[in-house]
Amino acid sequence: MIYEIELNNTYANQEFDINIDGLNVNLHVLLQTTDNNALLMSVFVNNEQIGIPFMCFANQSVIPYEYMQNIIGGNFVFETVGNNYPNFENFGDKCKLYFITLDELNN
Repeated sequence: MIYEIELNNTYANQEFDINIDGLNVNLHVLLQTTDNNALLMSVFVNNEQIGIPFMCFANQSVIPYEYMQNIIGGNFVFETVGNNYPNFENFGDKCKLYFITLDELNN
């Protein structure tokens, strides 16, 4: 399944928990905007960070490794208009975040 995750476009840095039906893990996400407006995502599974903060690109999987996808049960994708880099000011309008389950990724 594909789940849209609501983001706030007034905060450059934000964090939130995600509850996905059928996943047996607790997901916590931290989004950070750098000084040069790059967006980084840190993902925590059951309170343990996986990998380092991941650079977010338009219309690409955020988690770069399949074994990490298996740990969290899916992956994140920022869908943007015009393939622009994800930017917090466009959240909810021209930039949306989705969580895609493994079942959907494998189809």
